[in-house]
Amino acid sequence: MQSPRSIALLVFEGAQILNITGSAAVFAAANNVLKQRVYDIHVLSPLGGAIESMSAITILTKTMSTLDPESVDTLLFTGSGHDNAADALENNEVRQWVLRAISKCRRFGSSSGPATLALGRLRLLDGVRVAAHWAACDRLSKEIPSVAVDANAIYVEHGRVWTSAGGSAGIDMALQMVARDVGDSAANEIAKRLVLETRRPGYQPQLSEVVAALKRADNDFSGLIGWIRAHLSKPMSVDSLAARAGMSPRNFQRKFTACVGQPPARFVETLRLEHALGLLSSGLPAKTIANVCGYASPQQLAKAFQRQHGSSPATFLRDKQVEVKS
Repeated sequence: MQSPRSIALLVFEGAQILNITGSAAVFAAANNVLKQRVYDIHVLSPLGGAIESMSAITILTKTMSTLDPESVDTLLFTGSGHDNAADALENNEVRQWVLRAISKCRRFGSSSGPATLALGRLRLLDGVRVAAHWAACDRLSKEIPSVAVDANAIYVEHGRVWTSAGGSAGIDMALQMVARDVGDSAANEIAKRLVLETRRPGYQPQLSEVVAALKRADNDFSGLIGWIRAHLSKPMSVDSLAARAGMSPRNFQRKFTACVGQPPARFVETLRLEHALGLLSSGLPAKTIANVCGYASPQQLAKAFQRQHGSSPATFLRDKQVEVKS
């Protein structure tokens, strides 16, 4: 049996707690799913002890010096408040431990903008395409111009470097790491155990059309948008949606378009295709994906895909997989 892979999760003051616990939960779940110790998980910080997250939840860490940096398989900066990670790396012992680990490990990266910034300041990301939370992209691009920032992707794999947009995106990135290590079936089972709707591919947009629409819509349509998202497999017409909203079709069409920014039929198609995007890399049969997304056949889905994306689902998936795994 192969020795467990050593996962080092580096934590700094002010980190988002989900960046830490989400990744740890995925790797721990892999051990449970496979019924063997595939991963040894180490939650580390420069000095060890209690680290307070931005959520006021304190997490107990071990000091970095308790783990041989040359034994690390995967090194992840799992979060930092503002410049705390970068400030910590000003310490020579901390910086040398990180550099030794990165020189030997199979992969490394981060799951937050501030942590990615810290890696960039060490000149470890020159020429690398990275993902970052949309709110951190401008600063990262300005301070580390040698880094190519993808403001849309939820995570990016570029050679040995893995970066995510933070929050729940770190879970998706960890799932993809597990898929790379032990296969898609194990990663899918972990997603199921964590009650995730689906494993999101890295090219999935950070801001979904549902979120964007809810920001634009008033209370008249927020409930309807949620209903549409939950019933994409069902037939929908402007008349039926107008009836659900308690409006005449003409008034509904006008007001919905003004509030949401798209006509109702176009919006429904956008949500269906967005859902299809998340399922394309799942391995599900094309007919199943089409039916789940409200299309009678894969051919209908392909035509809608061509209209919106200018390519077939298969071509889109191939191009995006190449792009995400730069």
